[in-house]
Amino acid sequence: MTASSADPTSVPRTLKVLIVRHGQTDHNIRRILQGHLNTRLNEQGRSQATLLGKYWAAPATSQNIDAVFSSDLQRCITTNNLILTELGLVAPADDDSDKSTINPDINTHKYAVPVTFTSNLRERDLGPLQSMYVKEAHAKAASEGKSFVDYGESMKSVRGRLRLVWADLIDTARKNPDISTIMIVSHGGAISKLCADLVNTGSVRIADEVPVESIAVPPNTSVTTLLIPLDLDEDPEKNDLKEGKVHKQGKLADFGNTEHLKVPVTTYQDEQ
Repeated sequence: MTASSADPTSVPRTLKVLIVRHGQTDHNIRRILQGHLNTRLNEQGRSQATLLGKYWAAPATSQNIDAVFSSDLQRCITTNNLILTELGLVAPADDDSDKSTINPDINTHKYAVPVTFTSNLRERDLGPLQSMYVKEAHAKAASEGKSFVDYGESMKSVRGRLRLVWADLIDTARKNPDISTIMIVSHGGAISKLCADLVNTGSVRIADEVPVESIAVPPNTSVTTLLIPLDLDEDPEKNDLKEGKVHKQGKLADFGNTEHLKVPVTTYQDEQ
């Protein structure tokens, strides 16, 4: 059997995964915890997402996207749509060629690539802390002798649903040889937790040029790049979804890159 006629799931390939945090929201600026709140991008956030799309559309920094997995919350839907619009991957309304007719706030567009919106990529549900100012939330937790992790969704639950998305993403790429790059659009806390879990399970290693201390909560519309081998590990016991291990060791090649913004950025912290 030749390589071209082989089962596509058995041919060694490397998948590029680009993880994008949603654009800025007013809650980010006001330091209000968002969690599962369905907040919208502000004008700065829309500009950030559009700039990333333009950056990837430019010949010198061109980046293809073959599939997308996105949080189903509004701030991620809009971020995804603004990026894909600049890349020409969203069909304008009524087959009009003018991209200005595209409404970036809805997820019912005709996309030129597969796009999956899922609640599994949401930020952690913060329970009673959601919609509170960060200072107020810290004060509440301190007065009750607790920390943030004691409220709302458990870390185990978040880790479990993020692993399900990751396994689905890897399976999608394995079964589709035309997919070489997948974009994830998610939230600051979810992105940091996903990357930490991939590192802690040995699924990826941190590239030498990436400072370990930089792997925290990434800035709005920042890009984190993972390079993932799609062939299974020879030892089947190492391919364990429950332990988050579904492929040979990949590489976290870049974290929180904001080159497309060309200006200093403020990082709004976990779950804001």
